[in-house]
Amino acid sequence: MYLGIIGSGCIFTGANPGYTARELSHHVRITGAKCILVEPKALPAAVQAAAECKIPNSSVFVLNFRDEDVPGGYKSWKQLLDKGEKDWVKVEDPDDRPAAYVSTSGTSGLPKAAIITHSYFTSQAAFQESATPTTNKVNATRFTA
Repeated sequence: MYLGIIGSGCIFTGANPGYTARELSHHVRITGAKCILVEPKALPAAVQAAAECKIPNSSVFVLNFRDEDVPGGYKSWKQLLDKGEKDWVKVEDPDDRPAAYVSTSGTSGLPKAAIITHSYFTSQAAFQESATPTTNKVNATRFTA
């Protein structure tokens, strides 16, 4: 979901599932979130935060990975998978375009949101690839009958 959100040209932001409704409302406001993906046990705080931030129930998706029931008025995240596929969006200005907002610790008050750009993620991936070289070759001799 994380890569799908970023690849579609949207911006991902995650919040601590233990956030209170007040903390989550703050996070939603400062990041400009337009929808919420939430696990069932965190739904009450998310619903309150969504209401405070004027996010409609139709934009609250329940992450019922274990096939938990989805309360009336809300949708399962699985409905997002019914929209088909598209190629990733080409980001025109990766140095300035946010890919994610990452929460800071909030040690001096409510958490802040650090902006992580597309180019940062790309440079980190390139570094990781060079720092931990791997081979994707399959050893065909291991699979002989």
